[in-house]
Amino acid sequence: MKFFLYILVVLLLTGCKQRYDPPVQSPVTGYLVVDGVINSGPGTASITLSRTTKFENKNMVYEKGALVKLEGEDNSMYTLVEKTQGQYSIDNISLDAGKKYRLRITVTGSKVYLSDFSTVKNNPPIDSCWQFNSPTNLSLGSTAKESQDIVYLPIAFVPQASIKLGVLYSLHVKQITWSQEGYEFLERMKKNTESTGTIFDPQPSELNGNIHCVTDAGEPVIGYFNICPLQEKRIFIQSSEVPSWNYSAGCSTILIPNISDSIVANGGMSLMPTIVGMSSLSGAIITFYAAPSECVDCTLSGTNKKPAYWP
Repeated sequence: MKFFLYILVVLLLTGCKQRYDPPVQSPVTGYLVVDGVINSGPGTASITLSRTTKFENKNMVYEKGALVKLEGEDNSMYTLVEKTQGQYSIDNISLDAGKKYRLRITVTGSKVYLSDFSTVKNNPPIDSCWQFNSPTNLSLGSTAKESQDIVYLPIAFVPQASIKLGVLYSLHVKQITWSQEGYEFLERMKKNTESTGTIFDPQPSELNGNIHCVTDAGEPVIGYFNICPLQEKRIFIQSSEVPSWNYSAGCSTILIPNISDSIVANGGMSLMPTIVGMSSLSGAIITFYAAPSECVDCTLSGTNKKPAYWP
């Protein structure tokens, strides 16, 4: 009887699966997506404009040919120029921290999008944060309950004995300050993109930002306008700074007879030039060393061109 009930439950659970098509009708052109932060400090301020697409479409659709302006409440105006498709930028703007600014976007077809006015947020320098971070996820920290605007936040995770810390490891950290509303927007976006996929995850929530379509009040816009000085820092970590790291490449060489059967049997190995045995009569190679490809060819896991920032 118990066996029958078990089979019945399994059949019920597997039999209720069916395709779900959400009743959301988006325009053919998709909705506008605004990504980026206006850097009020030295360097380049840039945003990327793109369009939402159907789930099965894996290609990014950029919004090209738009007119993007940063407007101040004091009637100052800065134009962001499209440098590459969908990316609009301006270099070394000097914004008044006491003034408010907004983003104006005019796309092909004369549709106009305006953000709410936003103040320039303070962004403290980055301290020695050489711990851990996952670059594929959003790292968010709040100072709402703190007496100072200082966040202690892990920024990367390197597994024990990983090759990343075999010799020297580098992190390029970028820090951005958000308002409370902007932080809440990012939290919703994080949950929508990183915590969905199973029946136990929370349902996706609506991403209401501070950018609105002026010519069509009912059209959603995905994005949040934010201004702050961008803080950047490149961090280097020597393997000697992490005791008992115990990294090992796991590479070893094997001795291979120089005959076709042995070479074919070890076809996944990269040949090394160390000759072990040669015929005294003909001078032909009798045996040689070989090792796994990843132990011989560094370009399989990286590049042999030294980055400009590497010491």
